[in-house]
Amino acid sequence: VPGFTGETMHSSDWRSNKQVAGKRVMIIGNGESSADIAADSAEIAKSVVLWARRPIIMGPRFLNEKSKDELASMEAMQVKGSRTEMWEMLETSTTSPVSQLQSPKAYSNIRSDWVEGTLKQANHDTAHLNAVMFKNAMSSVEDGFKRSDQIFAVPKSLRMLTATSQGKMDLVIAKKAKYEGKKVTFSEYSQKNFEWPVEASRVETYDVDVVIMCTGFKNDFAWLKGVTIDWNCRNWFKNCIPPGYEDKLAFLGWTRPHQGGIPACSEMLSRYLGQIWSGEKSLPSNWKEQAQVDKKVAESWYKEAADYHTVMDY
Repeated sequence: VPGFTGETMHSSDWRSNKQVAGKRVMIIGNGESSADIAADSAEIAKSVVLWARRPIIMGPRFLNEKSKDELASMEAMQVKGSRTEMWEMLETSTTSPVSQLQSPKAYSNIRSDWVEGTLKQANHDTAHLNAVMFKNAMSSVEDGFKRSDQIFAVPKSLRMLTATSQGKMDLVIAKKAKYEGKKVTFSEYSQKNFEWPVEASRVETYDVDVVIMCTGFKNDFAWLKGVTIDWNCRNWFKNCIPPGYEDKLAFLGWTRPHQGGIPACSEMLSRYLGQIWSGEKSLPSNWKEQAQVDKKVAESWYKEAADYHTVMDY
């Protein structure tokens, strides 16, 4: 972090919020890890600001009141010994056969109607902030209102939005951050908390003791001796079989479906791999070409997740 003289940390080194007790914390990122670390830090740190260069659409875990505070809802269910019903979950609407029959435009219209309705209510809660972020994101990209969350990699955690709506932390969407000692100055704003749009000339400075970079996970496959792999898994067949190792190596659960769950997709792939390696089936003769076709589709479709190679459409 050029110019910053405080402490820096990668999210992979995070263990608990005790690491930031009483400190002024800046989180960089807008995915699941940043949402969790920011929300946890906000409970014990002196101050927390989460910074991202661009807005992103965030998916709730639940389709009802439970999403106002997802963690509290899940903890309450554990105490009561209750369970989440299928109809309460986000996947009920995103992966059902009926929703798959909709065109991207119709799908986006449903999202837009929810956004506008929530903005009108202006409850200053988690759902309201999510709607502000949603509209900011759709307004910031070409075809945003036609394709909505189909352009982005959608994190499924609203925890940082809950902490922000409760006044425990700040959410800053701005293009630039300048570091001088233990001060960070944000400029070219897009959004701050519930405020959107924000005057482009706005400039704000925060005092920061520690910067936590939630900028992706780390790969460590040193135990695969003598193996050289292209880690862009969009080059892999079915996003799990790396070229050159099709007879001996595959990765299950490494990629994430844009819609649906990793376990279900991994189960389907494991059955397919079992059939191939048992000799019951064989790879198609043009499997490498098919992988490149799928790669081009993913790159053109999830264009706001260009470097997020693990986002796929199964």
